[in-house]
Amino acid sequence: MSEVGRGSLFTLTLPLDTIETSSLPASGEAAPHEDRDHRDIDAIPDDRRRLGPDDRAILLVGMDYHRIRALGETARSLGLGVIVAGDQSAALFLANFLKPVGLIMAGDLPGVSTLPLIRRLKTTANRDSLPVLYLHPANAPPPAGEELADKSIQIMPMIREIESTSEACQRFLKAVIHAPLDPQQSPVPHLPPEEADSAIPAPTTPSPQPESDLSGRYVLLIDDDIRNVFALTSLLEEKGCHVIMAENGKTALDLLQRQPLLDMILLDIMMPDMNGYELLGEIRRHPSWRDTPMLVLTAKAMQGERQRCLEAGASDYLSKPVDTQKLLSMMRPWLDRNR
Repeated sequence: MSEVGRGSLFTLTLPLDTIETSSLPASGEAAPHEDRDHRDIDAIPDDRRRLGPDDRAILLVGMDYHRIRALGETARSLGLGVIVAGDQSAALFLANFLKPVGLIMAGDLPGVSTLPLIRRLKTTANRDSLPVLYLHPANAPPPAGEELADKSIQIMPMIREIESTSEACQRFLKAVIHAPLDPQQSPVPHLPPEEADSAIPAPTTPSPQPESDLSGRYVLLIDDDIRNVFALTSLLEEKGCHVIMAENGKTALDLLQRQPLLDMILLDIMMPDMNGYELLGEIRRHPSWRDTPMLVLTAKAMQGERQRCLEAGASDYLSKPVDTQKLLSMMRPWLDRNR
C-alpha cells in the first residue's frame, strides 16, 4: 500500500515451520564440495628462511595440500631443503630469490599454462638445465609433438595414490641430489629406467639472441603485479638482460644490499608496505645507488605525476600499460650513460 507524501507499506509473510539442518555442515566445517587443500597450502612448513648459500633445495609447486606435504617430507628425508609455492607469483619469486636445484610441479595451477610456467621458472632460477618433474593430472593428455625436446623436464601422470607417486619422486630427488649445479657439466638427472614408460620428456624453446646494447645488463624489477612481472621479465630477458625481481619495497632494499652489480631499477609506484615514492627516496639516500637509473612504471596518469616521480628521485617516468618499444628506447640512453 502506497500513499503520496507518506511512502509505502509492505507486508511479508514467513512460514513458522522449522528448517531441517542435519544435512548442513556444522559450524567451522567445510561444505561437502569445498576443497580445503587449496586454502591450506600456505600452512605447509618449508625451509625458505633457514637455507644457507650452500644448501640444496627443491621447489614444490601445486595446490594439493596432502601431496605437497608428502613430497616435502620425502625431500627432507633425503637431506634436501624444501620450498613450497601454491601460486605462480610465489613460485617465480622463490625461484628467483632462492635458486632451487630442482622443481616438482604437482599438477596444474588455475588459469596458468604449466609448461610455459616451467620454462619461466627455469630461466628465473638461472639454471637452463634445472631438473623438473611435472606430475600432470591423470585425466588430462600429456604434452605431445614439438614440445618434447627439453631433456631436463620429465612428465608423468599424477596417480591418486600419494604413496606411489612419492616413491617415483623419491627416485627423482635422489638423482637431483647428485646432479651438478653447473649446467655445462654432465646431463641432468632423469627418472630411472623403471619409470621410463610413464616419464615423458617435454618442452623447450630456442634461446633468443640478445641485442648487444642490453645484453648482460642487470635490472631490478620491483612490482607486486605478477602479470607485469611476467611480461616485463620475458621482454628484458629476451634482450639479454639479467632480471632480479622484488615484490615490494622491503624485499627490494634487502636485495640491493646483496647485489653488487646493478645497471637499472624499474619500479611501480603503487605497492604494499612501502609506496614507490618512499622507496625512491630510500634508494637515493644510499651512496651506492645514488646515480643508478630508476624508471617509474605506473598506472597513475594524473596531472603532475611525472614531476612528482622525478622530484622523488626517479630518472624517468612511463605510464601503464607499458609500451614495450618505448620502454626499451627509454632504457637504452640511461644504460649507455651508466656503462
